[in-house]
Amino acid sequence: GIDGALHLAARLFGRRVADQTARYMEYHWTPEPYLATGYTYWNPSLDDRGRQIQQAEAAVEEKKYGDAIALFEKLAKTDTDGSAWLGLGNARYFARDYRGAINAYARVGEKSASFPTAVYNLACSFALVGDKAKALVAIRKAIVAGISKAQALADSDLSSIKDDIQKI
Repeated sequence: GIDGALHLAARLFGRRVADQTARYMEYHWTPEPYLATGYTYWNPSLDDRGRQIQQAEAAVEEKKYGDAIALFEKLAKTDTDGSAWLGLGNARYFARDYRGAINAYARVGEKSASFPTAVYNLACSFALVGDKAKALVAIRKAIVAGISKAQALADSDLSSIKDDIQKI
């Protein structure tokens, strides 16, 4: 059943998404070779912009942060849904450019589907640069947006404001 579900995911969303899903599930997925040749790597249902976002995300996974940042910066110029700004923030965050990450996360609008993740990551970035007051404001917004308080309490990036999070 799991192999069949991953096969379907690969057919609909590309091999990369199926592989990510299997890794998340901690499941060793090895599709039959005759099936694997029929999978596209990138999600075939996405437009060119969506594939570019996937490519930038893959660069982050490969720790090619400079490549990812350059591509996300290009995409952010015309970003309307917050996904490129979130991706840029993540790339800068993983590159340990927390100030750059803060600037990118702050550009994700509150109406965006990316907002809860962006404001949570914004709180983490503020905490890591030692700005506890702004980290606390951001984590309150993240919790209101649907991020669980338990997740925030368990995150080592937020350890400097853990006592304040417990009071929320």
